[in-house]
This record gives sequence, C-alpha cells and structure tokens, in this order.
Amino acid sequence: MKRMQDEMDQKLELRLIALERERGPGPLDLVTTTDILPFSRDILEFKLPKDFKQPRMQLYDGTTDPVDLLNDFGYWMNVKDVGDAMKCWAFPLLLEGSAKDWFKSLKPDSISLFDLLKQSFVNQFLSISKKRYPPNYLLSIRQGAKEKSRGYINRFNREVISIPSCSKDTAYTALLGGFRRGPFLFHVNKFPPKSYEDLVFEVYCHAIAEEMTYDTPEGKDQSQPGVGDKRREDWNDVREKPDYKKGRFENSRRGGRD
Repeated sequence: MKRMQDEMDQKLELRLIALERERGPGPLDLVTTTDILPFSRDILEFKLPKDFKQPRMQLYDGTTDPVDLLNDFGYWMNVKDVGDAMKCWAFPLLLEGSAKDWFKSLKPDSISLFDLLKQSFVNQFLSISKKRYPPNYLLSIRQGAKEKSRGYINRFNREVISIPSCSKDTAYTALLGGFRRGPFLFHVNKFPPKSYEDLVFEVYCHAIAEEMTYDTPEGKDQSQPGVGDKRREDWNDVREKPDYKKGRFENSRRGGRD
C-alpha cells in the first residue's frame, strides 16, 4: 500500500514539473515540486492550452476587497469562455503576499471545483470586504429637503451600482418613493413612466429644467438656499451708498444753488 502511494506521489511530482515547464517562467512560481497543491486529481491532470495567457489584472495581496477581484476575474474568464479547471489554475496567478500564503495553506485534494476555491477565498478575506447592502436598502434613500434633483439621482445611482442583485422593479419603486412632495412627484404619479430607464430619463430632464430655471441670474428661485442672496446684498449696498448728486438735483429743482 505504501509502495503504491509512493508511486502515485512520484507521478504527481513529475506531472507538476511537466506543468511548470509547459507554463514557462513567470508568476507561476506557485507550482513547484515542494508545494502541495489543493486541487483534485482531475484538475491537476488538466493540460493548459499552449496559447494560455495570464489574466492582465492587478495582483491581490489580501488588503483590498476580495469580491472586487472575483468580479474582475469572472468577467475576464467569461470572455475567454473557459471551464472550471482553467479557472482553478488561473486564479492563483493573481495572488501575492498573504493571499498567496493562504492559497499554499489549503489542504491537498480539497478543491475540486472553482466555486469551492472562490468560497474559501471569500471566507478568508471577508473582513476586508466593503459593506454591501441588500436591494431593500434603496427604499431608505430619500431626497433631502433642500436637495436638487440632480444631486438626488446621482446619489441614488451610486447606491444602485453598488448592489448588483437589485432588480429594476425595486430600483423604480425606491427612486420614485424617495422624491419629496412637489410638482415633479405629482407629474410622475399622474403619468407614471413605463420603465426604470424612462423614470431616470424623466428625472434628468427635470434636473436640467430645474437648473436652467433656478440657477440662471434671471430666474433664481428665492426659496432655494443661497439663491438670490447676492442680488439682495447688491441692492442693500445700493441703498446704503450716499448719493452725492442728490443735493445738486434738489437745488436745480429750486432754481439755484445754496
């Protein structure tokens, strides 16, 4: 039994050496005869194509959000249309520092699917992940009492982008429900946009009209915070300045000078 195990270990070691030669020099130093890889036998026996190229991505050192790396890696792999074994071999090439040490610490024959490697990776570096909210969080976003439409829609869009699982129906309900009462909310309630994209278009059109109406010198809304203050200050300055010609004007009306 021990002899058979030794023969298997020798074959595995030879296979690792062959794989290392096939991949050529570079950041594939993860694959060495002294390292014990965590992959199952079918993944270890997978032969990389000769035209395989390392993903052109920044290496991950364990100090940033692991989900961002997985998302970028997923996009890259989907473009290449590759299988699980290829993903398992390619992913460790993006690791360095503590992340690389984590990969080396995985138990042999513990990774038979890329999903297992991905889950183990996320669990290890979960504490570094950004705070992510569920889609229902959007329902708590409200337009401020003095916030203009552009500021509100831009702030709302940033939150929507950060929640990939959010449906358009949820985004529609949350965006519409977050507007403060006013003419615009009355308008979209009376003539509801057919889709989330149509609602966003309506909001931006309203924002442009709002800026053209209230942010120009001729049409500044006195109810807006800070709008019109300059004009009032200028008028106060005019009233407070002494009129040096006033005496002459009054004298001319009386027909002479003092």
